[in-house]
Amino acid sequence: MVVRGIVTVCAALCAGAVFARSWQDGNLTVELFDVYGKPITDAKVTVKSGKGIAWGWGLDSEYNFTSANSDANGIAEVKFRFCEPDFIWFLETPSHYSQRYFTPREFFKRKVVESDYKTIDTNTVEGLAKWNELKKLEDAGDEESMLKYMEKFAPKSVTYTNNGIRRSLKFYPKRNPQPMYAYAAGDWPDIPLTKTLVKKEGYTMDVYPIVEFDLERAEAHVPSGTNFGSRADFRFERYYFETNGVANFYGKMVFAPGCGAYRRKQTGDASFPSCYTADTNAVFETQIDFYTIYDVKTGKTIKAKRLLGEDEFLVLRTRMQVGENGVTNGWHYSKLLGRGRVSGNLYFKQSVFNPRLNDPNLELDLGRNLAGRKYDVVWP
Repeated sequence: MVVRGIVTVCAALCAGAVFARSWQDGNLTVELFDVYGKPITDAKVTVKSGKGIAWGWGLDSEYNFTSANSDANGIAEVKFRFCEPDFIWFLETPSHYSQRYFTPREFFKRKVVESDYKTIDTNTVEGLAKWNELKKLEDAGDEESMLKYMEKFAPKSVTYTNNGIRRSLKFYPKRNPQPMYAYAAGDWPDIPLTKTLVKKEGYTMDVYPIVEFDLERAEAHVPSGTNFGSRADFRFERYYFETNGVANFYGKMVFAPGCGAYRRKQTGDASFPSCYTADTNAVFETQIDFYTIYDVKTGKTIKAKRLLGEDEFLVLRTRMQVGENGVTNGWHYSKLLGRGRVSGNLYFKQSVFNPRLNDPNLELDLGRNLAGRKYDVVWP
């Protein structure tokens, strides 16, 4: 007979009792640079390592916290003590964007030779002797006997093959963050889905109301006329029709004369996915089309063009002001992070609107959102 039950009961207690007396010296080295290759010299790296309890269940008081600052070369070296082979670490970069970088749980490699008592075969003389030895300690019931009982399950040896881990990271620097209006996906209002039926060349088209959007207030409204409202940054026109079992939904993001937007790919950096400023020399499109064509019966998409892809962002130039002499005094600049879509509501991951006329800066100060405290606004 192979006995496993007692092993299972005391495994966690045993690990704590043994490793609490098996302190090791560890080292985490983090090289920190900005995306342009310049060292980050004001960063702080903190390691959280267990004091010998089962990992992940204790209070902060049951862990060691060891920190180190980056030096003139952008290197932070944290020397710390640990009991368990795994640890986590935290990063602070006051002058750079790293708020969406989540450090992984790290592991020191080790070789463990397990105790002979973890699996006992009582059909052998040796196994039966071990079983009787454990039974005697268990029956004794006193604290000293129970401690000896648990120590029987300690590994015969634990050899660490590496006590040092090195990581290299790059982040975008903060340049000129300013207070602006920013909204997240859940802040946008619903838009009307009422429709007007228009017969056209043998089929009926659903025409939805034109809706204008105000990026400063995250508001939508249906205009009373064809002219753009003074606070409108863009408007949507939407249409739907079916022919031969195929549904067609298409629309246009339309800008006022002299205004527009351009599309760019995101940087790929989770903390800084878009841009610092608007490119005032870019070609601003006055209209952006989008559509979805799908099979009515199966619902399968045949062809689609998104308003804004998951890895894209739009930079907008809107609310053009013209002086009495007909000369343009400037615009307001803003940006929208994809994915973007419009149906019963408008959806963007985040919007940023600069309220200062003719200022192309789009670097939001995350701590000074003029729209109020928005927990989901996480990108500058």
